[in-house]
Amino acid sequence: MIWLRRAFTLPLILIFFALLATAVTVTAVNNTAANPGFYNDLMLEADMYNYVYDSILPAALDEMDTADTSDLPVDIESLHVEIVAAAEQAFPPSWLQQQFESVTASLIPYMVDYEEWFTYTLVLRDRIDYVGQAIKDNILTGSAFLGVYDGVISYMAEYYYQQLPALWYSIGITQDEIETVLREMITPAWLRAQLNEAVDEVIPYLAGDRNYFEVNIPVQELATDQALMELLGPGNEDYLDEAWDWLGVGWTYTQNDLYTDLSEEDVQNLQDVRGWIRNGYTFDQDDLREAVSDNPERLESFDNVRYWINIARSLLWVFWLVPFLLLIGIGFLGGRGWKTRAAGPLVMLFVVSLVMFLGLMLTWGQWGEAEMQSAISSSDSQGVEAVLLDQADYMAVEAAGSFVNNMQNTYMYMMIASGVGLAAVGVWWLISSRGKKGVAVAS
Repeated sequence: MIWLRRAFTLPLILIFFALLATAVTVTAVNNTAANPGFYNDLMLEADMYNYVYDSILPAALDEMDTADTSDLPVDIESLHVEIVAAAEQAFPPSWLQQQFESVTASLIPYMVDYEEWFTYTLVLRDRIDYVGQAIKDNILTGSAFLGVYDGVISYMAEYYYQQLPALWYSIGITQDEIETVLREMITPAWLRAQLNEAVDEVIPYLAGDRNYFEVNIPVQELATDQALMELLGPGNEDYLDEAWDWLGVGWTYTQNDLYTDLSEEDVQNLQDVRGWIRNGYTFDQDDLREAVSDNPERLESFDNVRYWINIARSLLWVFWLVPFLLLIGIGFLGGRGWKTRAAGPLVMLFVVSLVMFLGLMLTWGQWGEAEMQSAISSSDSQGVEAVLLDQADYMAVEAAGSFVNNMQNTYMYMMIASGVGLAAVGVWWLISSRGKKGVAVAS
């Protein structure tokens, strides 16, 4: 009779194995993909917040098409290192981390259907003053400023050349001659002081506090009759008063000049950024759904996936209760006494956990990880896309490894628990055996 009962346990053991593997897998998903902390830890492990400034932003600047900004006063292309340093100072990695963790705290509960909606607002207004200081510290100082100085002087020379009175062309004044005189009058230290004030003028415009800015470089304060006569040349003293009028109140640069120097698309992007700085950039479930798809059927599928994820998470206790009830039933069918009924399921749990633990360790360590790396490293992308994909590939492998490691830990804990249980059964058996021997001797 006992052998017949034990024969019935064989299919139950297979069912138990499948149910236990399902429970462990669902638990691992809940602990990783459905947990905001999983993504936060993954970003830290990948050093992603520093990677933005070490690799992503430099690659983006190198790839940026500067054709539409070639008329700007400053050659942006020569200031990539300084721009990256200024960006990192204004928006440090710790700030990026704070924003990302705010996103996951808002987004993940919605993705697992724990919340029906979410809203995340990126607040930039409180960083705009840091932007101004970062520009002063990184772009308007050191060797980088020499490039700024050259660019501004050349731009001013072009401006003044275009403003030459028609009669003066007969004098033969060239743009290079104007630039030479400007360089003699304007020192880098003086221009730096003017541009520091210009930054303070532009920042309120960027913040959306006002819709205009006017940068003024008062060149007339540095000009002298001697400098202007050097430009006009001998015999042109009659033009001296006109030269002073030509200098006017100095060189000015306003938001309208900026719009002229930018493409139409860049102007619109600028206005969008100003709006985000002033009001914050808000992203909610409607924006997410629009990004996912505009097809109602696909959105329905998206919601169905969220629904079933939520159901699985809410019934997680069932995934564990059923296999352990089955394990108890197997113990009663296959055991003769209480000790064997306890020991049998514990041995089975230990063996299954050990097999799965070793299987995951060997499969992922000896084959899975290498295969995944090989599969995702075949991209021929270049530039910023390559930099992004390279880190995304690394993070994908790390995410898969964390998932496998979570399953391994669960099996390890079950091994430890079943091993302790077996030790307790062994002590129970030893005590009861000695008790029986004592009774037999006494009788």
